[in-house]
Amino acid sequence: MNASVIAIGDELVSGHIVDTNSAWLSNALGDIGINVVGHRCVPDRVELIAEQLQQCAQVADVLVVTGGLGPTADDVTRAGLAWAMGEELMEDGAAFEEIVARYAARGIRIPDENRVQALRPASAVIIPNPDGTAPGLQAWLGAAGGAAVFVMPGVPAEMTSMWHRSVVPAIREMRQAKGGGDGDVESAEQVIVTQLVRCIGVPESRVGKLLRDLMERGANPTVGTLPQDSVVTCRVRGVGAAGVIEPQVEAVAAEIERRLGSHVLGRGMVTPAEAIVKRLTAGGLTLVTAESCTGGLVGAALTSVPGSSACYAGGWQTYSNEMKIDCLGVDVQTLREHGAVSGLVADQMVLGALEKSGADLGLAITGVAGPDGGTEHKPVGTVYIALGVVDEDGKPSTMVRRFAFPAGADPVRSRESVRQRATTAALGMCFLHLVSDVGELPGWLTWEHRPAVESG
Repeated sequence: MNASVIAIGDELVSGHIVDTNSAWLSNALGDIGINVVGHRCVPDRVELIAEQLQQCAQVADVLVVTGGLGPTADDVTRAGLAWAMGEELMEDGAAFEEIVARYAARGIRIPDENRVQALRPASAVIIPNPDGTAPGLQAWLGAAGGAAVFVMPGVPAEMTSMWHRSVVPAIREMRQAKGGGDGDVESAEQVIVTQLVRCIGVPESRVGKLLRDLMERGANPTVGTLPQDSVVTCRVRGVGAAGVIEPQVEAVAAEIERRLGSHVLGRGMVTPAEAIVKRLTAGGLTLVTAESCTGGLVGAALTSVPGSSACYAGGWQTYSNEMKIDCLGVDVQTLREHGAVSGLVADQMVLGALEKSGADLGLAITGVAGPDGGTEHKPVGTVYIALGVVDEDGKPSTMVRRFAFPAGADPVRSRESVRQRATTAALGMCFLHLVSDVGELPGWLTWEHRPAVESG
């Protein structure tokens, strides 16, 4: 069976809000063996909604729609669906009573504007929404056996709840009744299986070269790559009979892991921080951070991982020179001669953090995030990251790397991009040290590994 995903809302079309629902739904559809053939993003205009629904119904067995079910004048998805079906809207008495009851439970009389949320096309069926006041809709477009339409609220929490509670069971029942669709997944016994393998420290071009034979067009399973910062996600997707395709996908994923070796973070959407916490905990090691331009982003990434308290000692956010001097013991003369954004300052920051915390490993970051502060020799995007390691004799050594992250035209996005890239690069340095591989993180210009110098 094939599916189309349609997101409705002026705010999505304009780019003011990012459409995360469609990406989530595509993954969820794949999990139940439905092949997604396209995404549409439609403004709050009745005729355009109707047009897109009719077009998608020509190529898909299932249309999954989100948004436009609120009580305001620009929530016109109900009207668009009715237009596409050639039906009038009518009030569903049971749905209206449910909305009234929800307001009454909070001691509030239902506003007149909310009555519109009980409307549905004449032949459509209401999908209950116990998490909000906007019921969903289930309908059919076309002749008998045409496309099934499921309309859900745009609020992600309400959408996901309705998906699991009502839409998935309805789709499974429909598949059983139809005996399969005419898309890539040809029968109810066939499934779509996906495995993700994430790696760090290898440019996407090299990943593509290493996996070239696995990425041939027309192969099943298929292999694709998606880079983000210094992380490359390898997606393995197979379509076939249940019980047959799963081991084939697993074999390809295992081969990818073998070829990428120690650069593999893990399966699924595992993050660098999760991979680091796992290895630190297993090795009984602790990590400390000292951050300037990233303002605690590395520490936040680490502490977002459950169980990180076993390995993350804590950190400093030393944004000013005075804090670098007072908290980490950075040498005043070093700051005067080399500036806060320098390899020597990063080196002294990590040494100070290691000394004061007693941790086994340390990360320090200092850089120019922008939009101001750049110079000819240290333009915006220049970041120094130091990794410190204490050996068995208690002696520290450090590795300092200089990065040149690209600065975009948008100053706000550029600043956040530099900060996020620096965070990922620092975590990448730590992970690659833990697996004993220096790596090839994009943007590394120079590096050196040397015995630690004495901090001032």
